[in-house]
Amino acid sequence: MVAYGKKLRELPSFLSTASMVFDDREKTIDLLFKAEKPSPPVYEPARRLFCSVLSGDLSWERAIEEAERLDGRERGCAVDVLNHSRDFLLKQPRSRVSKIGLSTTIPNGMKLRIAPIWVRELPQPRLLVLYFWMKPLNDHQVSAVAAILRMALLDRQKEFKSYDLDFVSVSMEEKANTRRFSCLDWKRAHPLDEGDLMRFWARFVAAWDEYQRRPPRVRRRKEESGTLF
Repeated sequence: MVAYGKKLRELPSFLSTASMVFDDREKTIDLLFKAEKPSPPVYEPARRLFCSVLSGDLSWERAIEEAERLDGRERGCAVDVLNHSRDFLLKQPRSRVSKIGLSTTIPNGMKLRIAPIWVRELPQPRLLVLYFWMKPLNDHQVSAVAAILRMALLDRQKEFKSYDLDFVSVSMEEKANTRRFSCLDWKRAHPLDEGDLMRFWARFVAAWDEYQRRPPRVRRRKEESGTLF
C-alpha cells in the first residue's frame, strides 16, 4: 500500500474543479484524492493540433497525419478528437488563435486558475474553451464553467466581455463507446446565475474542507488514478 500523494494545496484548473462538483459530497472528495496523482498531459497534443487547424497552420489532413505519429494515449486522443471534430474544423473560417490566462477567487478565498482559454481573432472575435476528457461534463457543470468564465472576464478582462463563446466538447457519450462533438455558445451553455453559482461553490467548498480534514488515503500499487484530468 502506498499513499496517494500530498494533499492538494491549490485548486486544479477550472475545468478539473468544475468536473468534480456533484450533489454527492463523497464523490467530490474521492475525486479530490484522485487528483493528488497528476495525470499525464494526454490532451495537450489534441488541443495543439485542433488550434493549428483553426488557425490555418495545418490542414485537417495534415493534423491527422501528425496525430497518428504520436505515442500511445496521446495518439488515440488526438485522432479521436480530430475525427469527431472534422466537420466543425473544415467549416470554420481560419484566423489567428491566441492563448490567454485568467483567474478568479472562489468564496473560500482560494485562487482558481482559468486556463487554457483561447481567442479566435475573427472579425467578430470568439473565446474558445476545449474539453477533450473522456468523462463528459453534466449540464449543470457546463453551466457552472460558463458562469465561472463569464465572471472572470467581467472582473479581469472587460475587453473580452462582448466576445461570444465556442465551448467545444469532444467526450465519450454516456453508455456508448464513442465520443460526441458539441460546440456551445453563451446562450446554449446557459451560465448559472449568481445565486446558483454560489450554491455550486458551496458544495465544492464543503467537500474541499472535509477532504483537507481527512487523513491521507492509501491505494494499492496497481490501482489506477481514475479519470484523467
